[in-house]
Amino acid sequence: MYDLFLKLSGNWTAFVPQPFANLLFAFVAAFCGSIVGMEREKKDKPTGIRTLTLVCLGAAVFTMISEKAGDSSGRVIGQIVSGVGFLGAGAIMHRRFSVAGMTSAATIWVTAAIGTVAGLGYAGSALGISFFVLGVLTLTTLIEHAFLGNCHFVDIHVRCRVDGGKTMLKLEQLTDEFPAKIRLDTEEVDPLDDSFGITLRFCANHKLHRGILARLAEMPEVVEIHKGHRRITCVH
Repeated sequence: MYDLFLKLSGNWTAFVPQPFANLLFAFVAAFCGSIVGMEREKKDKPTGIRTLTLVCLGAAVFTMISEKAGDSSGRVIGQIVSGVGFLGAGAIMHRRFSVAGMTSAATIWVTAAIGTVAGLGYAGSALGISFFVLGVLTLTTLIEHAFLGNCHFVDIHVRCRVDGGKTMLKLEQLTDEFPAKIRLDTEEVDPLDDSFGITLRFCANHKLHRGILARLAEMPEVVEIHKGHRRITCVH
């Protein structure tokens, strides 16, 4: 059993002939990326199955090219790390009170590392690392829920100016950043003062999610926010 483990975790080029080895390593890299991507896709993150599959596959292909061209693998791997760094930076969003997307950026980074391992011929190790990363992402989510609790959603009523339809687009962008849903209250549409009302359901249990209230208060199109029996008039 131990010998089998060593064989599977070692370099597969010793017992897989070419050109089947490169095809196998590319397939393993794509599969490893999809394993991690499924967890991200399930949580509705921007870095889903397609993104992480391509990142992992691309890192593996570049590594295999460097091996065949006789270039220094270390130099090519360094370039992969730099390139993936720019890609991960694009997944990070800076907000006024917080930074979002750090986990997505880190996931892109570690997925590229998995692809590099697969491209070097250590397909078994790449599979093991991908399942380990999946376990880390799943376990940390369970720990966060155990200590911080699950999301608790509450409703607030917001009155906004129409502003030619731009306001609704801004509100929909907020729901992409925060776990929130918008429902237009048709009975609260007032054509006389060019305003409309919405019901916004958001998570009030986590500080990061409650940041949507601050973002709403900053919007010049928002006139009033009703939180339960409490009315907040926004003055800009």
